[in-house]
Parts: sequence; structure tokens; C-alpha cells
Amino acid sequence: MPKMLKALGIDEVAIKRQEPGVLHDMRRVCALCIEKSRCNSELEAGTAALHHREYCANTYTIDSLEPKPDQTELQLRGPCCC
Repeated sequence: MPKMLKALGIDEVAIKRQEPGVLHDMRRVCALCIEKSRCNSELEAGTAALHHREYCANTYTIDSLEPKPDQTELQLRGPCCC
């Protein structure tokens, strides 16, 4: 799992510090995963970031950890007319 997080640009140390329970759960899901072969192949090929949503059981958690664009700028600009 550390390799996957690194491939996705997610800081494992920050997760461990901020959400240790989440990291623990992710490790457990990864340990029980039936797609380890594909995961390892994708990581080795450098394509895991592109395809992990197709097979990774931690996808929803990973998506929740990825930084979201700041919505402040959109709110300050007001409604769009076109």
C-alpha cells in the first residue's frame, strides 16, 4: 500500500498523523485484496495512478484523501452567465 499511495501522490506520513485509523483500515483492506498481482503489475509499469479505480478496494478511501480544489475562488466569482 505505501507504493500505491506514493504513486498517487498521497503522503502516508500525513495520513498516519491525521487519520491513523483510516490508514490502519486501508492496510487491512490491502492485505485481504484479491487483486495484488494486478496492483503490483500496475505499480511496476507506472500505470497504477491511471487504473487503480478499476481494481483497488481502497478506491473510495483514496478518493476521499486526495486534495480537492479550493472552492473559495469559485464562490467569490459569483454565478456564471454562460
